[in-house]
Amino acid sequence: MCNLSFLTVVVWCHFGYTCKKGTEKGVFVMGIKRIYEKIGQTQINTAIIVAGIVIAAALRQLSRLSSVQSVDDAVTLLRPTIYILIFGSWGISVRKRIVNNRIRQLLTTIASLMIFWVCVRTIKYTAESYEVIRYTWYLYYVPQLFIPTLFFVVSYSLGKREESRKRGAIVAFAVSAVLVLLVLTNDLHQTVFRFDGRPFTEHNYSHQPVFYLVWGWMVLLALASTVLILVKCRVNEKKKFVILPLVAISVAFLYAVLTAAGNPVVKVIAGDMTVSFCVLYMFIIESCLRSGLIRISTGYEELFRRSTIRAQILDDDYKTFLSSGDAVTYPIQTIRETEWGPVLLEDGIRLSNFKIRGGHFLWQEDTTELFNVMQELDEAKKDLEARNAVLAEAYNAERNLHRLEAQNNLYDSIQKKTRKQINMLSRLLRDYRNAETPGERTEILRRIIVLGVYIKRRNNLIFISEQSDKIPVRELELCFEETVNDLELAGIRSSCFISAGDEIPTKIATEIYDFYEKICEEVYGGTESLLIRIYKEKGCFVLSIDLKCNELKLMGMSDAEVSEEDGIIEITRRFREVAE
Repeated sequence: MCNLSFLTVVVWCHFGYTCKKGTEKGVFVMGIKRIYEKIGQTQINTAIIVAGIVIAAALRQLSRLSSVQSVDDAVTLLRPTIYILIFGSWGISVRKRIVNNRIRQLLTTIASLMIFWVCVRTIKYTAESYEVIRYTWYLYYVPQLFIPTLFFVVSYSLGKREESRKRGAIVAFAVSAVLVLLVLTNDLHQTVFRFDGRPFTEHNYSHQPVFYLVWGWMVLLALASTVLILVKCRVNEKKKFVILPLVAISVAFLYAVLTAAGNPVVKVIAGDMTVSFCVLYMFIIESCLRSGLIRISTGYEELFRRSTIRAQILDDDYKTFLSSGDAVTYPIQTIRETEWGPVLLEDGIRLSNFKIRGGHFLWQEDTTELFNVMQELDEAKKDLEARNAVLAEAYNAERNLHRLEAQNNLYDSIQKKTRKQINMLSRLLRDYRNAETPGERTEILRRIIVLGVYIKRRNNLIFISEQSDKIPVRELELCFEETVNDLELAGIRSSCFISAGDEIPTKIATEIYDFYEKICEEVYGGTESLLIRIYKEKGCFVLSIDLKCNELKLMGMSDAEVSEEDGIIEITRRFREVAE
């Protein structure tokens, strides 16, 4: 009765803390909550399970010693109920603690098989039909084989890739499934148990080869699981906990050896093999969880409370379920506004809401510092815009100044390079005004036209030279074509042939045109015909002028070759292209 009273108190404490509505009612419940927090949820759960196992073991001894049938019947129903509650609550606890979905499913299945085994055992010992007893006995081997198999898959899965995990699990499950099928169909072949006669009962049979194969497979799985989980799984940083799985495994193997040897003490204390098998596996798995060999997720509530993030977990009615230490509670109406988006409060706090299953996750962000930074950035932006405007104005003024200077330099260059022709043009204009006869005026006008074309085309070459170091040969052709046409108007038969490629250096083009103009000025008066040839030869641009004139007055022609044959004077000058 003392044990039962202790269990009742602990269960009610556990219920009072975990019940969501109970945490909000009364001084008693608040006291329970403080006790629960002081002791710890893990310790409370352990105490409940240990107390349940102790009570169930005591009830078993009571049933053995009592000769009262009603007591026997009550214990027969009460003990399985206690174990079902223990294995069920442990399975729920495992499901809540484990992060990995696959491992969580496997261990939950193990807890379900333990409950199934207890139920089958209860049916077996309360049934009266030989058939029911025998087939429930066969059904023992479903959890007996698949619990070790599932635990082996758990240990094998940790640290393995998905493809490797699948292959190992398929092999293990396939072997266990075949063995279970052989046990369940034993009545057909009797390779597991051979019965001496009818009816087939557990009192007149002998073990056959498949029976030893089944137990050998279970032992192999247990040994393999032990080695794998100690070698491959993550070891907790607290080295003192690593011994816990070793203790659990050692107890399990000691129990197996003593049971196989028929030790009377073990038979009295833990003679119920079904319960002992399940409890030992639960002990081994729980020791792996506690030691960190299998990863679990616990302590998150305390971590959330101590977090520096200002956040709260609320239920659907916006009542606080969990809150971090720095979080501020705001009115429900304010919180409801966050359903449509973040809300910026007057104190610079931005509330954001994220819908989760069963409630809401609310977090608070202090945007004061961010707002101040944004203001500073905005002021800096305005200051930079003002500076940029001043700099842009100064740049435009300087650019206009440079443009005017470039234009002035260009005009100075034009005036300098064509000063002689401009002066000559001015003199011809004065002569034109002073001419007495129409013939003189016509001759002067022709010379003015030729000279004006040169000035125009020479200025065009100056403009082009400011933009590029090379010009298309076509530009030079246009200069000579227009000049030749004007010479024709002046009565001088002229022709021009240019074959100098696609491009010509601007400097050479202007020198060729200037040299041609110089020749024209020297021989204009007495020239009858003029042939101009420009071509490229041995890396040089060559200007060749053939002319027929009455008298030749060439001055300063040291850089040109002059020859005469049959009254035709040939003037040749080479312009060498300088490599850059």
